[in-house]
Amino acid sequence: MTYLARYLRGGPIKNARLVAWDGARVTFTCRARPEEADGARPGLQQMTLPVADFLQRWLLHVPVPQTRTVRCYGLYHATQSATLALCRAALGQPPVVVPVGLD
Repeated sequence: MTYLARYLRGGPIKNARLVAWDGARVTFTCRARPEEADGARPGLQQMTLPVADFLQRWLLHVPVPQTRTVRCYGLYHATQSATLALCRAALGQPPVVVPVGLD
């Protein structure tokens, strides 16, 4: 589940975007905003920040605990309950039990 959640949701920054870390500064790639591109087509550029500033920006994109960030996807979407039941039956698994809502 952890692997799948990371794959579906991703994270604040992908490992491939991290370029360098020298113990005091972090270098990563980012895309320039159109207004910062000076009329040129915006593309990837490298930005270097002190570790504290990088972590502050990074934490702005981390979801709040207990926040649902990946909604139902694929077979687990509410419209696919019949297909999910068929797949579970083919695999010999019991049907999904929908919990009763609390009042």
